[in-house]
Amino acid sequence: MSNNSTCNATTNEPFSPLNEGHPVLGSLYIAHGTIYLIPYIPCMIVMVQNKLYKMPCYKIMIFMGVLDVLNLFSAAFLAGYYSIIGRSYREGDRFMPTVGATALGMWAAYCACCILLAFNRCVDLRSQHWSEKMFGGKRALLWLLIPIFYGGFFASPAQPKVVYSADIGVWFIDGDPICHTVNNIVTCAALIGLYICLVVLLWKKTRGANSESVSAMQKQVIVQSCLICLLDMLACISYIIIQAAKTSLPLEVYKVSQFMWQACHGGNTVIYLTMNRTIRKGVLRLIRGKPVNSVNVAANDQMQNPGNSLSSKNRLLTERDENQRRGTISDRRATLSTNHQ
Repeated sequence: MSNNSTCNATTNEPFSPLNEGHPVLGSLYIAHGTIYLIPYIPCMIVMVQNKLYKMPCYKIMIFMGVLDVLNLFSAAFLAGYYSIIGRSYREGDRFMPTVGATALGMWAAYCACCILLAFNRCVDLRSQHWSEKMFGGKRALLWLLIPIFYGGFFASPAQPKVVYSADIGVWFIDGDPICHTVNNIVTCAALIGLYICLVVLLWKKTRGANSESVSAMQKQVIVQSCLICLLDMLACISYIIIQAAKTSLPLEVYKVSQFMWQACHGGNTVIYLTMNRTIRKGVLRLIRGKPVNSVNVAANDQMQNPGNSLSSKNRLLTERDENQRRGTISDRRATLSTNHQ
């Protein structure tokens, strides 16, 4: 969402309700959104039906997925439709500002979710005890109230109107975008700080004798979380630049920023399908009409209790040593018995 104060980026004249359409740009927006949306739906179904939803981090990701799907409709499909017909904001239009306010609220909630996800990963990596204490069970759902109320503030009538311009091909804030700018800056700063902490914690956990204390599943989810939040950061930065430059940038920059916003909400499905074997297998089973909730349960349990895999391993080693010791004793007894005879 850019700040344009309802003036044309090239002529500084007010936007007219209907201008020349941009069918190519609009079709690209819709196609881009469709490419993301089609695989996103089965990914969401797998996350809800599989044991994954029991994990706090996936509760947050599922909520982010809902925001992704809803925001794709405004960022890609409605933006594409408005570009095709050449529709810009006009006084008295209530539908467009309502959709824009909802999109802004969901964007703010999404930014808060990214910060919450990064914080959850830091706590989980630092202490399984505190992770369970803070996010275990339904407590993760209580944490989601923070982005919900935060997004509600941005969607309220107290904020400036958010409307679309077919002339420049973006949603923009018709007024002072200070809250939106502060949100983007704080989101970038918070994510950078949290992921620096995450890298430090991961380095401490994986060095020396403690290298086995971080499960492969934990590392996988950390990488996924980093990439998800990286997309959010890139979108934040692009709109910080646009709002600072206002209308002085080439029109192509605004269009690229709109594509970045779409990629921020749709790119997660690419991350899930390429990096998460559980979700990928679940989607394949869903396509084949097979049950999803039986996929990789052992791996999921390992992620919830990464110490269990180590305990099981140590227990197996102990049992093997005990069996070897018993076998040695039996062999000695047999040898002594033979010699005695």
